[in-house]
Amino acid sequence: LPDLRLAFEFNGNYWHSLKDKYYHQEKTLDCAKQGIQLIHVFEYEWDNEDYKDKLKSYILSLIGNNKKIIYARNTIVKEIAKIDAQQFLDKHHLQGSTASNINIGCYYNNTLIGVMTFGKPRFNSNYQYEIHRLCWLPTISIVGGIEKLFSYFIRNYNPQSIITYSDISKFTGNTYLKIGFIPIKPNPITKPNYVWVSHHGNDVKKRYQTQKADLVRKGLGTEDQTEAEIMESLDYVMIHDCGNIKLEWRRQNNYE
Repeated sequence: LPDLRLAFEFNGNYWHSLKDKYYHQEKTLDCAKQGIQLIHVFEYEWDNEDYKDKLKSYILSLIGNNKKIIYARNTIVKEIAKIDAQQFLDKHHLQGSTASNINIGCYYNNTLIGVMTFGKPRFNSNYQYEIHRLCWLPTISIVGGIEKLFSYFIRNYNPQSIITYSDISKFTGNTYLKIGFIPIKPNPITKPNYVWVSHHGNDVKKRYQTQKADLVRKGLGTEDQTEAEIMESLDYVMIHDCGNIKLEWRRQNNYE
């Protein structure tokens, strides 16, 4: 969609399991250098009906012009119950919910329209907090929404440093730039991750589910085999994603 500087690629399970580890990432970054956001739709994602519905809503939110515009000054921001955040994220966020200690919601006319969650960093202990999830209803556009949610957290928790990650197969990470985040240098883009997809595409296993020791313990392989050899013998193919962009916020950079 050249007018929107937006592109899509549908990645079939079999053929894209044959691609180089960095293929999807490099293509995404090459498009970004031309000012184009490339969104990858993987076949195993599309075969998941729940994920497909959320992905359709997300795509429509990018290309549609019929979203209701709401101004943050007309909303109420407050902490919400974990179950409320979980239900909202499971319904609207592409990755669903994850365990978070701090859950902040944005309400409009008593309806929850946005959620931002925080907790301890899961992958990097050099930061005080991590933004785990950020999600809005796909049918609305909240002017100043992320600023209001983030300001609530800053005001009530006085953080010194925060890290977050954004999946570049679907997002740019630019939303976080609005609230003072910057890419973590010198290497803001992580290495591509991978999943294993069964030959028929009806079973997807994440990396942490296919560690060699666990596979051997379950009797699915032997000690002299690698993880890849075991999974391939079980008729699975490996598909790499695009990696994430890592961003950080530090108080000394924003409140000097």
